Formats: sequence, structure tokens, C-alpha cells
Amino acid sequence: MNEQRHRAVLDMTNKTKTRADQEWQELIQRFQVLLHNATTTASVDILQEIINIINSLQSNKPKPKVYRAKAKRFEELKVLINKNTNTYSH
Repeated sequence: MNEQRHRAVLDMTNKTKTRADQEWQELIQRFQVLLHNATTTASVDILQEIINIINSLQSNKPKPKVYRAKAKRFEELKVLINKNTNTYSH
């Protein structure tokens, strides 16, 4: 309840976005772009994993440990998808 009040006060002062919140939202957007790029070349399992990560990021609060883990996984998936894209383009 106190957190909701604190958010309401921050909303009134237009200071709702902390740096962690912004980074969290940017990570969600990067996963959404990755999902869009992967729809033609990636397997269903990879697409489902990306969708699950996006959903979990949207439903959870920003935490540094989770952010680091998901950012690392983003890089791994990005490399995997780029490798698949290069395979299909040749």
C-alpha cells in the first residue's frame, strides 16, 4: 500500500521513471524487437522463450539480479538468432 502511495506521489511530480525502471523498459523493448526479428528464422521454442521472458519482465518489479540475468540471456538469444539468420541467407 505504501508503495502505491509513493508511486502516486511520484506520478503527480512526474518523477516516476527511475534509471532502473528505464533500463527495465528498454530491456523489454529489446526483447520485443528480437521477437519481431526472430519470427521468420527462429524455432518455436526460441520464440516461446522470448515471449515468456517479455511476459515475466512486464509482470515483475525491476530487480538488478533479474535484469542482469535477462540481459545476458538476451545477448545469447541475439547471437543464436543472428546465426540462424546467416544460415538461412546463404
